[in-house]
Amino acid sequence: MRADGVPVSGIVLRLRGLGRATRGERADVRIGDPGTYRTVLRLRPGRYRVGLSLLVDGRRRSTSVDRRIRDRRAYAVSLEVREGGVVTMLPVTSY
Repeated sequence: MRADGVPVSGIVLRLRGLGRATRGERADVRIGDPGTYRTVLRLRPGRYRVGLSLLVDGRRRSTSVDRRIRDRRAYAVSLEVREGGVVTMLPVTSY
């Protein structure tokens, strides 16, 4: 967070399986402070709801997107927070 930016904290990345192939699959990654983080998750390939939850100016905000997760791929998840607490998840991309 920049000194002149919107205060954010308590960031949690959540993945939940959506289909028959991923039923019961889930992961929560507690991030805490703004920054760049990497983690390794072992999930079955298939459809997931990828969500971010965070406190923005002391108020809980969340956003999510459904995405197909493929085996042996890395994914980048990021979001943008604007004045007024508007939270937008940027496209979940693989690389």
